[in-house]
Amino acid sequence: MHFETVLRTVLIVLLLCGVAAFGFVGCAHGKKPKTDDKSSTLSFHSFDGGGPSYHVEIQDPSVLSYTSEQKYGKEDHEELDGAGYDVIFTFHGLKSGSTTVTITAESPIMPTETTVYAAAVDEALKVTLTQQETLTERDPLQPLPQLVLHTETVTVYPQAAGNDAARSMIDRLSAKQVDVTLEKGEAGFCGALKLALPQAGETITAKPGDVLLNGENQLVLCTAEQTGVFTLLAKLDGTALDQLLPALEADPAISLWVEWSE
Repeated sequence: MHFETVLRTVLIVLLLCGVAAFGFVGCAHGKKPKTDDKSSTLSFHSFDGGGPSYHVEIQDPSVLSYTSEQKYGKEDHEELDGAGYDVIFTFHGLKSGSTTVTITAESPIMPTETTVYAAAVDEALKVTLTQQETLTERDPLQPLPQLVLHTETVTVYPQAAGNDAARSMIDRLSAKQVDVTLEKGEAGFCGALKLALPQAGETITAKPGDVLLNGENQLVLCTAEQTGVFTLLAKLDGTALDQLLPALEADPAISLWVEWSE
């Protein structure tokens, strides 16, 4: 009986230890990893063989730090030419305060682009990034487009806007000249542009000298202030507008094309 009692006691102890050990291991496996929801990330695209490389500068590194990683879109990227990837920067707060983050994209085949962000870190070290501006540094030897507006007697050079419609117009006019017959209205001259361009779809107040897209392909040259849903294509300064108006009064036919600087 004594032997049986001892054996029973040993078995009970071993069973209890096994349950305790199983419970401990079970808790360890079920534990969720901690996640950091205070950091902020920025992602930029690039590609092998000429894609931009990105450089980060933090004005006050005592407020903010960062880590970076590179993720390819395809697993077989080493076998591909020009494989695309994302460069991901994660910013971590070190102390409450504010600073600026400047990210520069440099490439041998594209203009250098610099983007500035305002960074704020609160008391809980949560990071907030707000984009402020983007600057593009062009190669001084790179050709630049110049929009040309020509009548029978006068040639002026409108300054193209920096939107998608203006860029599309520059591309189209670089390949082929377009002639437009204008008609005089209360607030300016208008006519069919014969080019389908993307529209901004925003209500703006146009001023004299503004060259607008009304709808998909209606060209408008403003001679008086007007408010409506227009897309700004280009601007003429006061001197150029004064030269152009008498010519349009005599003959409202114009030609548009693009010249490229050497």
